Amino acid sequence: MIVSHDGKILATASNDHTVKLWRSLDGKLLQTLPHDNAVEGISFSPNNQFLSSASIDGIIKFWRINDGKLLNSWKDNTVIFDINFSPDGQVLASVGVDQVIKLWKPSDGKLLRILKGHNDKIISVSFSPNGKILASGSKDGKINLWIQTKDWQLFKSLDQHNSAIQDVKFSPDGMLLASASVDGTVKLWKTTDGTLLKSLSAHKGHVLSVSFSPNAQLLASAGEDGIIKLWQISDGSLLYNLRGHKSAIRNVNFIKDDILASVSAGFESTIILWNLKDMELDKLLKNGCNWVRDYLENNPSVNETDKYICNKR
Repeated sequence: MIVSHDGKILATASNDHTVKLWRSLDGKLLQTLPHDNAVEGISFSPNNQFLSSASIDGIIKFWRINDGKLLNSWKDNTVIFDINFSPDGQVLASVGVDQVIKLWKPSDGKLLRILKGHNDKIISVSFSPNGKILASGSKDGKINLWIQTKDWQLFKSLDQHNSAIQDVKFSPDGMLLASASVDGTVKLWKTTDGTLLKSLSAHKGHVLSVSFSPNAQLLASAGEDGIIKLWQISDGSLLYNLRGHKSAIRNVNFIKDDILASVSAGFESTIILWNLKDMELDKLLKNGCNWVRDYLENNPSVNETDKYICNKR
């Protein structure tokens, strides 16, 4: 699932061989775009007029959103996992089983460049907001940062994760990169030099998706445990646990600073829109627990069953 740059449309990719476009305001289905196989990668153009989609049979399609017209289609000889438009809309990056990044011209499907630097399948790819850095995350556990000078060159290879990378996303100002991994952690990196700033460990199981809020104050993460975690970026503190899905969460994306969208995988396959304005009570409870946690855990007069009640949030 992805969100258009203006926040008005959600797009979901599915094993049912379709891409569906939904109005984020009320969940109305706007378009159903067909493929011949399961769809893994989707990306909105920066002007919100076009969408590209890629299926596991290597077919990449280029659609006009307002009427669902297929404008172009071409085939790559690999299974594709992710695609991403450059900020100027002139380049589409694709990654997959063949361990390389391919840069395409979306209007005609011309292959512009192939970037090599991973030793296993690549799961995620993302352009920085200014289009000068490209990040790729692989099953080899590495994140590669590519910088555009006269051509794309490998700038940094980040290897502090212990397992496959599932998602990489830039902050709105491009200064931070967030990564989600099978090792159960979310990491925050400084994009100028690849410095690891924070490692966030709270999920049980694989972390599958991360998303920055538009104001760059919050980071959302989600994964196999079916919980969305909201982190405060400035200090890495965990603010909220959002529970509502009954299975693993495949994607999470901010629509606005106070509205979050998530979609679950498997048997549930449900989209949930979260209104974060309603989280003030939870924030109050969290602050209350911060004040009394030490008392509860160390006071001998407190029942054993109540000592760790604040850790059950």
